[in-house]
Amino acid sequence: MHPLPGEVWFADLSPSRGHEQNGIRPVLVMTREDEVPFRVMLAIPTTTRFRGFPSHVPVHPPEGGLPSPSVLLCEQMRSITADRLLRKIGTVSGDTLDRISEVLHRLMRLRCPPPEGAPESRWIRS
Repeated sequence: MHPLPGEVWFADLSPSRGHEQNGIRPVLVMTREDEVPFRVMLAIPTTTRFRGFPSHVPVHPPEGGLPSPSVLLCEQMRSITADRLLRKIGTVSGDTLDRISEVLHRLMRLRCPPPEGAPESRWIRS
């Protein structure tokens, strides 16, 4: 199992604390496990509850292999071990990854602007 950025996987996020997403749910993988030590990666959990927060990025089936309309909870991006991943269900589009990049830049108040007009190929999946 070698999850790649842009892939959506079912993952077991339990246990959790406070308002963190928990249970078995789809997550979007944001980093390759070989980019960070100890088989961990950054992932963004999903929910089917639309609340209209600016840190949420909507995804509509069939994108990502999601079974129902969902939102990616960018404010809840977290480090998870590859052992939490259960099975791959799909891949999101480059446009969705671009929207996530814009949200993450805003959330983290990064000084550099997000890339504009970059082709989808910049999201290397291999």
